Amino acid sequence: MQLEVFNVKKVTTRDSIIFHLEGRLNTETAPVLDNMLSTCNHKNRACIFNAEKLDYISSAGLKVFLTEQKRLGNKQKLFIENVKPEIMEVFQITGFDTIINIQAKMA
Repeated sequence: MQLEVFNVKKVTTRDSIIFHLEGRLNTETAPVLDNMLSTCNHKNRACIFNAEKLDYISSAGLKVFLTEQKRLGNKQKLFIENVKPEIMEVFQITGFDTIINIQAKMA
């Protein structure tokens, strides 16, 4: 059995925490991101996910974003940026694009 490849690089700035996602976000790899987020101290910073290198997302990956949006509440912003067309289609079909600020990858 081949292990799924998923990497997260976290960069903290004064105004935001940026998570650079790479690989496949699925049932096997979603707990990695969820654990990282649950221990993250946002301190009124925006939470930005750079999905430029995200190749796949499953319902388990979607759940991580939904959980984080609920965790942040109305006080803070969650953004997913640089989303590939095939990933954007998943967000649109599931309606996530109506509850989370999602930006497609610019050509």
